[in-house]
Amino acid sequence: MEKMLILKGKGIIPGLGEGRALVSSQSISFWGDLEPETGMIISRRHELFGKNITGKILVFPYGKGSSSGCGILLEAIRCRKAPAAIINLNTEPILALGPIVAEELYGKSLPIIILPEKSFNLLKTDDYLIVDSAKEEVKKSLE
Repeated sequence: MEKMLILKGKGIIPGLGEGRALVSSQSISFWGDLEPETGMIISRRHELFGKNITGKILVFPYGKGSSSGCGILLEAIRCRKAPAAIINLNTEPILALGPIVAEELYGKSLPIIILPEKSFNLLKTDDYLIVDSAKEEVKKSLE
């Protein structure tokens, strides 16, 4: 049996996602930072430049930028290039709008959960995570 650390949070968009974490200390503006057809972070100013978010658990403190960012996230979901889940310290309503619309239009879920800062800071790139935002928890593999 694999050892797991269970971190409690607040579910924003219900769903289940699992995979390797891709962690950033910087906020993300999907408009201008993400190429939705490839899942690549394209902003040269972002610490994740050149990384692909597809199928990852994308961990970043909060979103930034305009309302068009939710459309970019929606397009990434449609193209199957979105992360498996998103973990934030704070999720703005405009960030959650893309996954809400994707559920309605495409029947595809993108779970989002917020964690307290102490738990958020325990997550590192390449950690294996299971996000269950309906249960309001993140499981982190300890093996």
